[in-house]
Amino acid sequence: MLRPQFILYFFALLLFGCTQEEQKQKREISQILMQELERSELDGDSVAYQKKSYEIKQVIRTTNDKKLELYFETHEAIKRLNKGEIDSAIVDLKRVYQKALDQDEKFTMFSTASTLGNATYFKGNIVGALVHWRNAADIAEKNNLQNYIAPTYGNIAVGYLELGYYHSASRYFVKTKKQLEKLGIRDENYWTNQINIANVYFKLNLTEKGIENLKIIDKKDSKKVQYLYYANMSSAYSRLGKKKETILYLDSTRLLLPYNQAYKHAILEEELESYLKFDLKDKIVTTFNYYLADTTEKSIALKCLFNKAYFSINQRYFDDLKTISTWEKTIDSTEYETNIIYNSFLSDVYENKEDYKMHSLYLKKYQYYQNKVIDEKLKNEFEDNLLSQKNEQILDKNKILILRNKTKQAQLDKSIIVVVFTITLLIFLTIVILLIVYNSKKSKKLKEQELNIAQSEIAQSHLLSKQLAEKINLQNEKLNNTILLVNKLSILKKQFDDFFEKVNLQEGDHDFKNLIKGAKVDFKSFFSIYNDLTVQASTLDEFHEQIKHIAIKYQSLTKKELQIAQLIVNKYTTKEIALLLSRSTKNIEFSRGEIRKQLNIPAEISLAEFLENY
Repeated sequence: MLRPQFILYFFALLLFGCTQEEQKQKREISQILMQELERSELDGDSVAYQKKSYEIKQVIRTTNDKKLELYFETHEAIKRLNKGEIDSAIVDLKRVYQKALDQDEKFTMFSTASTLGNATYFKGNIVGALVHWRNAADIAEKNNLQNYIAPTYGNIAVGYLELGYYHSASRYFVKTKKQLEKLGIRDENYWTNQINIANVYFKLNLTEKGIENLKIIDKKDSKKVQYLYYANMSSAYSRLGKKKETILYLDSTRLLLPYNQAYKHAILEEELESYLKFDLKDKIVTTFNYYLADTTEKSIALKCLFNKAYFSINQRYFDDLKTISTWEKTIDSTEYETNIIYNSFLSDVYENKEDYKMHSLYLKKYQYYQNKVIDEKLKNEFEDNLLSQKNEQILDKNKILILRNKTKQAQLDKSIIVVVFTITLLIFLTIVILLIVYNSKKSKKLKEQELNIAQSEIAQSHLLSKQLAEKINLQNEKLNNTILLVNKLSILKKQFDDFFEKVNLQEGDHDFKNLIKGAKVDFKSFFSIYNDLTVQASTLDEFHEQIKHIAIKYQSLTKKELQIAQLIVNKYTTKEIALLLSRSTKNIEFSRGEIRKQLNIPAEISLAEFLENY
């Protein structure tokens, strides 16, 4: 079956990252020195690296900077681990951890404990790795190293999953998910963790439940997540015996392989298993080509599977029996799964060769390792259940302790409330008594002040009333003067119009008539200008605002129509408006009709009434 079903959360432990604890250290010289050291290492500049190492050692020697010393020693241990010097790295990390413990340097304690877990895991000691990772998680939780809790949980979950402690693994994968959600993280690591949760269900033979957990994954932003999603879906549907879905997801996985070369052998293994299961010979041949094109060293399990598939097509094995027999020397006796695959394959090989003695021998070996796996599984299941029970007991005890603490806290709070209430009541009564005494002394003075304020307000009110009356009188006077001026102007204009009409009817000198005509134009221009000024002068402030609101709402009204509406509000008749604006009465009546139409005024309401009440 496909191997990339669970993914470790090993991360590069950068000693100067983005946590709150490290941000406080940004002002320190040690940070700058360590950053420069790491930069020279990343650049591959060995001369600069040696120079910076010497400089850091000198600073440590002269300043006795214990913190810098811890960081530098941790860096050196991780460097050895990356070079493959696991044993010496473990020794150094344990020494640094003890120093950090003595100096109470929490972050260094966490980083060395976590890295010790990684190193121990690389040596194949999963149980030992779990001890270090759980210690690292405990340090991270107690010291609020929020950015590192989730990856540590993830490593613990993978360790339990590999040991077959599926319930414990599930618990830590869920804790990882909750921690990432707490930090608001929904990145590649979050969805990879979701794939691991699905794989726990697959391990528990809850395939449908595992598929449900895979379907909620958001895979659009990561080629890795897409690959793992399709790979695990194909594996799940193969387990269910659904050929169509298996092939569909395998094809999608193959398309994503260029972005995920680390899994090239895993996809070959899954393809060969599935195509053999569904007897898809054309697909098997295609996978042969991928297998033969890959020149890197392959696992014994993959070699056995390839030869089995090759035999199904060609009725012979790709590798000869002599070569196949040498593989056994490279398999460790503790690698139960690989021994099962190899011995099962060899029993098939000898059965096809009709060598039943050898077939029986390898079949017994196959059954032996099968029994080992079953024993290991039963043992792990027992320990997992025991661990789960202990965890539940711890949780129950924690709940009881929390409940007791809440009860004690409630009793304490109640006592505090009673004391506080009593003190508050005494203070309140004291304040009330003092206020009564104080108010009795001040009541007379307050009444006098209130009387003075009331008299002042009355006087101010009278003054405002007087100012308002003066303003109204001034506006009325302005209105009357305007109406008088307009009437005079209207009479004068009428007289001039009559005069020019009479002169126009009489016969006379041509030059005289031209002179009169020019004078008529001048008078008309005068009255036009003067009329606009007179109309503006005749408008009260409130009517001006009234017409302004109409102009905003009904923008289709022309300037002349607004002028007529304003004069109507000011109580001018149609005839007076015609004289005032030098237009005919019919023209004004037509404009009034247009105003009514645009304002949508009902027939039973007069234009003047509508405008006054607008």
